[in-house]
Amino acid sequence: MRNVTRQMIEIIKFDLAWRGGDYLAKPLEGLSAAGRHYYSSNLIRRYQASSQHDAALTFGANLTRALSRVRARMLVVPCRQDRLLGLESAKLIAQGVRHAEYAEIDSYKGHLAWRPVAGSQESQFVTQQIRSFLLPQSP
Repeated sequence: MRNVTRQMIEIIKFDLAWRGGDYLAKPLEGLSAAGRHYYSSNLIRRYQASSQHDAALTFGANLTRALSRVRARMLVVPCRQDRLLGLESAKLIAQGVRHAEYAEIDSYKGHLAWRPVAGSQESQFVTQQIRSFLLPQSP
């Protein structure tokens, strides 16, 4: 991974807007080229690994049984508009884990809402959910 990161940095540095890191405008061409370099070799592997992962495999392919074994508290925060994963899986996980808390992000960003921009409504929502989860109210 270090080689890929190093290569991406070098690609960004080729952008004339980089100016040795002293730039007024972001080196968008360099960032775009670095992204194409990274994703062209790794995107397929990431999706293969993701699609082949089965948390229930060691539990006889029984996801309910696998989730019931989770003892840790869990915060499940899917996005209502996520067309890639949808809400069904997130709801199933939250229902199957004994100490899960569930809250939906309402965002046009869909699948990318999990990575909110600072100051955005998504960021405020996620921050509040995490804060409430980590600092539960006293009875």
